[in-house]
Amino acid sequence: MHYSLSENEKARQRYEQGMEIYREIKSHLGEANCLQCLGYVHMSLSEYEKARQRYEQGLEIYREIKGRLGEANCLRGLGDVHRVLSEYEKARQRYEQGLEIFREIKARLGEAECLRSLGDVHIRLSEYEKARQRYEQGLEIYIEIKGRLGEANCFLCLGDMHRMLDEYEKACQRYEQALSIQDQIADRQGMLWSYYRLGQTFEALKKYKQAEQNYNNSIDKIEEVWEEMKREEFKTGYFASKVRPYEALIELLFKLKKGENAFPYAERSKARAFLYLLGNKRIDPKLGIPLKLVRKEEELRQEITSLTKKIMENEKKEVRHRVSPHKLKAELLQLKKQHTGILQQIKLNSPEYASFLSVNSLPVDEIQAFIRAEGNMVLIEYYTTLEATYLWFLDGKKIHPYKIDITQPVLNNKIHEFRTLAANETFGVNTLAGSAQELYDLLLKPVAELIKGKSRIAVIPHGYLHYLPFEALMNNGKFLVEQNIKLFYLPSASAYKYCKEKNKFKKEQFIGIGNPDGTLPFSEKEVEELKLLNPKNTSVFAGEAAKESRVKYYAPYPDIFHFACHGSFNAAYPMYSALILSPDQNDDGRLEVQEIFQLKLKPAYLVTLSACETHLGGIRPGDEIIGLTRAFIYAGTPSILASLWKVDDYYTSKLMVAFYRALKTTDKIEALHTARKTMIENYGKRHPYYWAAFVLIGDYR
Repeated sequence: MHYSLSENEKARQRYEQGMEIYREIKSHLGEANCLQCLGYVHMSLSEYEKARQRYEQGLEIYREIKGRLGEANCLRGLGDVHRVLSEYEKARQRYEQGLEIFREIKARLGEAECLRSLGDVHIRLSEYEKARQRYEQGLEIYIEIKGRLGEANCFLCLGDMHRMLDEYEKACQRYEQALSIQDQIADRQGMLWSYYRLGQTFEALKKYKQAEQNYNNSIDKIEEVWEEMKREEFKTGYFASKVRPYEALIELLFKLKKGENAFPYAERSKARAFLYLLGNKRIDPKLGIPLKLVRKEEELRQEITSLTKKIMENEKKEVRHRVSPHKLKAELLQLKKQHTGILQQIKLNSPEYASFLSVNSLPVDEIQAFIRAEGNMVLIEYYTTLEATYLWFLDGKKIHPYKIDITQPVLNNKIHEFRTLAANETFGVNTLAGSAQELYDLLLKPVAELIKGKSRIAVIPHGYLHYLPFEALMNNGKFLVEQNIKLFYLPSASAYKYCKEKNKFKKEQFIGIGNPDGTLPFSEKEVEELKLLNPKNTSVFAGEAAKESRVKYYAPYPDIFHFACHGSFNAAYPMYSALILSPDQNDDGRLEVQEIFQLKLKPAYLVTLSACETHLGGIRPGDEIIGLTRAFIYAGTPSILASLWKVDDYYTSKLMVAFYRALKTTDKIEALHTARKTMIENYGKRHPYYWAAFVLIGDYR
């Protein structure tokens, strides 16, 4: 069940528990079945080496007990592993071994699946005629056994083959055939890719109107599926693999000189998963919603997800084992009607929750309106693709689109080079000046005239740009901070609305957490000095007193939460990145991202992460960074002050004291600007290492 609901980690645990029991009772068939299923789970988690090991272990047992169907399935699974690792000859061998067994035992569905997989391998090897033969052989079997999902997938694969051979009209025919079947069986994931491929094909034919429409259709299907996924999931894995239709449409609109029309798609691509986190927290019964409705809404959402999966799984079965697809679709329609009715009742009970139900990115006119309301503020949004980098400048009146001729990989290398120089004070300012000027010329020079005289600039990065402190870029020998240019950062333009709504403008209650593990002596002095700035309403916990359990207990109370501690970034699993605090009998001392999501900040005015690399996170296409900063915004703060690289804790303490002293009489962006200037002018530390690491994310006020 967990695997069918894409709950891969839970599925892995259950299969491993089952496998231990089967081993204990010496049921070799049960053990082999669990190993095979674990292979599927590891493939879904992109853990290919683990998948290979599980398939090989299962294969060995199936051969020993003469379980021919299991043997064939493991061989096909091994073929899948080799294929995703680009080991095409090994993949071909495994698929052919599996195909031979499927034919021997007359397992027609397995035979068809192997034929389609072999077609994919031949495509990768540029053996197009062999690929066509395999696809058509598989298609014939799918039609015979009424395997509609497989039939649609074969048409999709044949369309891809024709498109690669520049046979665009034939490709369109095949994609249309795939779409027709996918629509009949409610395969929206398949539909999104068919629409996307049609968009690519029409673009190649220079039929741009049809291309634009099909890219749009693909995006609509992506977001339909996304909306119905379970609330508990953060949806990062799903959205990460679906950004290409957004990129293709943005690139097409710029090609057609309609760059301003591309802006909403950049917003939708970036904002959706993060807005979901902000807008769809668990329903709080305190909002006046009857608990019965809360439970019913969650129950219906889970049933919709489960039944959608069941419809897809049903199509993979042999005809004699299949449930009527019309019956299942009718059940799904009825569930959706019930769910819509429950949502309407919830809205009537709680207008506040009604706003949570809307998680779409804001319309452009609303974004322009809040820019105008801010006065002297402008917004710059970036979007990077493998083809180019795109920029939109919004001033409250007009969108100014720009295409920057630098690809994502090249830009990433330039940012990495700059960060290497900026994060190490042993490189002089003169050494990094060329890199700082080059990035300014690429990223800001196109809008240099437009930002003149603007007091607040909101920057919405994309991809690796999240790791770039724009304040440390140079123009004509001066850093932007020296030119009194003040910047802050946003996850998306639409997210600013949520950040603003959380800001209660209270700066009274302060809690400081310092030096939990004893390795940052100046961070302990830092929080003690900060206490002197506001002695009445400040609590400080340093050393062993800086416990994780204490942070969780005090989370609802402070206006400002200041962490002067280490941060630990987990590149493989960003949700397990953490702030390092003191452990006790209840907690391990690692305040992980997944735990921060559950904190209930009051909401705080500001959370400061005066720690090592606390703004680093796992970049995923679509929802951008999953890390400490996003977790705290979700938990309730409108603003985060976080660091991009490790900074000497002595100078960090000096910058923080200057920041909080200024914050007593001004807003966050002005206070941070003052603190940076203090480091340059009062301490003689002009190198960005000392002042550029700390960036403000969220509401600048």
